Parts: sequence; structure tokens; C-alpha cells
Amino acid sequence: MEWVVLEYVAVKSKQTGSRALTGSNTEDLTNVSAIDPNKSILIVTFIANGTESTTAMQRYNIRSTTQIMIASNTTNTTANWQLIEFP
Repeated sequence: MEWVVLEYVAVKSKQTGSRALTGSNTEDLTNVSAIDPNKSILIVTFIANGTESTTAMQRYNIRSTTQIMIASNTTNTTANWQLIEFP
């Protein structure tokens, strides 16, 4: 198991969520409160069949000021996400 601790001095906003990706090659678009994509990061953890998934093809990005995209090619995957915006 690997892990990293990050401490942020200044955070403008933090949004979190969880999305169930049920089919293979599933892409999910999620609406979020408006952020500045140039000052934001998206962190996603994928859980497939009850364990952290590191071998599946997964992708995610900030699509716009109000939308993120999360995708996986593995069935029965849950994506836990954090969207952090800095000042």
C-alpha cells in the first residue's frame, strides 16, 4: 500500500463526491460548483470489486468551469473524487 500526505496552506474551495461506474468503458460527466480550472486539481481514487484499482485504464479531467469527467474500462467501479481550487 502506498500513500501520500498533502497539506495545503490556502484552499479556496474543496468539493468531493463518489460516482458508481457500472458498465465497462463507462464515462461519467459530473456537474460541480464553478471553479477556475487553471487553479484547480482533481484527485480520484478508483475502487473496483471492493479493492483499490490500479491496473484498469482510468482517466479523469476537469472539462470546464462546472464539469468534471471520470472514466474507467472496468465494470463495477466506484470513483471517489476531490476537486480542490486554490486562490
